[in-house]
Amino acid sequence: GEDHPNTASSYSNMGHVYDNMGDFDRALEYYEKALVIRQKVLGEDHTSTADAYTSMGNVYDNINDFGRALECYEKAREILSKLLGKDHPEMGSLYTNMASAFSSSGDYAQALHYSEMALLITQRAVGDDHPSVAGIYYNMANVYDSMGDFDRALEYCEKSLVIRRKVLGEDHPFTAHTYNNMAI
Repeated sequence: GEDHPNTASSYSNMGHVYDNMGDFDRALEYYEKALVIRQKVLGEDHTSTADAYTSMGNVYDNINDFGRALECYEKAREILSKLLGKDHPEMGSLYTNMASAFSSSGDYAQALHYSEMALLITQRAVGDDHPSVAGIYYNMANVYDSMGDFDRALEYCEKSLVIRRKVLGEDHPFTAHTYNNMAI
């Protein structure tokens, strides 16, 4: 039926497809449908409800509506921290999304704050030599670059590169991309 968690999942999947296609209005339409069903059937305090908020936040981030993105991320953060705890790996992923929105909006201090939180949680969950850790270092390098702190940007690019070379190999596109950004 219409008010079933599987229907919400289908709407969420459709939102994801539209998001990937760049049809952000349709993506939001389907994510919102999923959210309404999840709130009604599962309640506000459920990880699936938090996932809906996160997905909507990602779309808002994609269309440069950072205020709305952060509102959605904050709702997801409240739910997930209550249900899973503040140090759960899912929180690290959410903090990475929040850091992206803050960075894109020009609030670099907050971007670094949430990146550092994401880094600590992710390192505890997967260790130091993991592609997710490399990705966070890379994002932090971009924040420092945007701030004009090129020495710190290079430092964090190098941290990312060491992990990517070790874990992904010299010929991986992410490794090549890191080299490219270091040369710019």
